[in-house]
Amino acid sequence: MCRETAQERRTFQDEGVLPVEMESSALGTGARGQGAEAAARFTVSDLRDETERPPRFHETRSRLGAQRDFAIGAVSCLARAGKTERRPLAEAGSRRPRTGRWWGSASLRTVLRRTAVRPGGPTTREDTRERDRTLIPLSAARRRIRAFRFRTLPEVEVPTLRSLGQRVSRRLVATRSLPAGRRSAMDGFALRLLPRAPTGPYVVRGSAFPSSSSSRRPLRRGEAISITTGARLPPGTNAVVRSEGAHRDGERLIVAHAPTPGQDILETGESIERGAVLLERGQRIRPVELALLLAQGVRTVPVFRLRVSVLPIGDELVAAGGRSGAGTPDYLGPLIAGLLGAQCGLHPPLRDDRAQVARALVAASRRSDLVVTIGGSSIGRRDVTKGAVAEVGRLLFEGVTTNVLKRGAVGVVGRTPVLVLPGQLVSAVTVLHEHGLHVLSRRVGRELREYSELPLAEAVAVDHRMDSLYLTRDVDGAARILDWGVARMTELLHADGFCILDHGRRYRPGEPIRVQRLWTGF
Repeated sequence: MCRETAQERRTFQDEGVLPVEMESSALGTGARGQGAEAAARFTVSDLRDETERPPRFHETRSRLGAQRDFAIGAVSCLARAGKTERRPLAEAGSRRPRTGRWWGSASLRTVLRRTAVRPGGPTTREDTRERDRTLIPLSAARRRIRAFRFRTLPEVEVPTLRSLGQRVSRRLVATRSLPAGRRSAMDGFALRLLPRAPTGPYVVRGSAFPSSSSSRRPLRRGEAISITTGARLPPGTNAVVRSEGAHRDGERLIVAHAPTPGQDILETGESIERGAVLLERGQRIRPVELALLLAQGVRTVPVFRLRVSVLPIGDELVAAGGRSGAGTPDYLGPLIAGLLGAQCGLHPPLRDDRAQVARALVAASRRSDLVVTIGGSSIGRRDVTKGAVAEVGRLLFEGVTTNVLKRGAVGVVGRTPVLVLPGQLVSAVTVLHEHGLHVLSRRVGRELREYSELPLAEAVAVDHRMDSLYLTRDVDGAARILDWGVARMTELLHADGFCILDHGRRYRPGEPIRVQRLWTGF
């Protein structure tokens, strides 16, 4: 049994320890239900009442002795992966239990760290932290993002010429057919064919240009008109022959080869028919869509507004372009701002101060559609970001059980999503593509993450304890795995995607994997 104050319970939970009060017989079942890494059964004496209690498992006379004796003999069952292992007290080398005074909970935290055991060898302090109960599977994190009701991004109208690279907020359709009438696809001669003598001779009756009106007069059988590309065809035209395929002698025209009906003619609506879909909701305007919109005479375009505040966090950081030697330049802030678009505001680096970060989060959430923090996302003493988010808002999750992505988190302050990025380059970029684009996909109603299935270029053995993210490069239609690491700048220069592979698996060359494309941004 465990008796703790509310503050001590919170302290335990920050360290990945869940204090409970239950009978020993229920401990294994309860630990399996919680997905605990390890569970320890113990009892303590309590001298605050007058009852004389015989020792059940272990009691001690002093706080110092509690740490030593508890480490030797207190752990009697371990729950892991749905299986409970029991170790007899004698095997642990314990001494005879002694009665004594109740001891404090600070010892419990220390002892549980030192005595946790995992199959295959002792668990280190770092291993315990890696698999603490704040990390959830990536699939669970995705479900939480899908289940949360994010507000749709606001819609704004922008001039068409300034809309390149932005995402339209509703479906856009063609309001006119292009071309609006029958046009010549080539420079040459528009003909009304002679059925019995298609090569001519034809009589040339003037010329036509895109801006001229001479093409309004219908052609009679056996007549031709000199015409340029894009000019409207006279009524009665049923073929166009190119200049190099005909010989003109004054008003007389001879065609080298018999033309076919409809040759080199653009029919009405052949490029775009009226009512055709130009852009779907959430689709990015590329140069080709920009050209189509301008050809339609569209003057303004409805797009999603995305105002982003990027908050780098770290005592060691100085603003990019600042005085050399004063600290580490903030290179991640400009990178993330560039990936998310022109409407990003890059905040000067914040110190590792929870109160300062909390105030900055509240202020940024009021002026932004998305807040992105960089750094301070781990579990060290100076990693204050997630605590600040939880203080002024809420966290949907604190991290995932996938290497590289594990310390990325998503929260909400007010009604504004907050994306917590780790301070390592590869982690920050991939968390932005995985969690950040997922959140934005929910807000625009369209999947923004881009995937493809590629065969592996070589065999891969995933020896990490967690599912692991690997940077990839498409080489001749196969995914080549790049060197693993959270801060591999050189590898990120060569990467065009990343994949997530299951821990403990060995993948064969040619085995298909799912690759998410990098550098897609918003």
